Amino acid sequence: MMVMLSGQIYAGTVDDIKAGLMSADAKIASAAIDSCASDAKTLLPKLREWAGDPDPRLKMRARTALGRITGQWASQTDVIWKRSMAEAKLESSVTGKPILMLHLFGNLNEEFC
Repeated sequence: MMVMLSGQIYAGTVDDIKAGLMSADAKIASAAIDSCASDAKTLLPKLREWAGDPDPRLKMRARTALGRITGQWASQTDVIWKRSMAEAKLESSVTGKPILMLHLFGNLNEEFC
């Protein structure tokens, strides 16, 4: 897992990601959110756990990362929405799963869309 801190990329653990999400530095937190999106399948269970954390900063940033990964604000499901038909077709050809296409309005990866 890679984490970008202060403009540099570091190999990180789940604890490093959590520390980044809890950071008071917005740039570090943003990099931690980005790293969550790049290692989505590994981090989904932890992000769901952190989305219910009593720490408001960790809770909000975990929900933001979940929204970026799944396409839905603070998703608690295993559905990861693709943002284009091309992405969905590629995933379907690899997994053999069918495609469900929905047209929705708003930014569903943001709170209060």
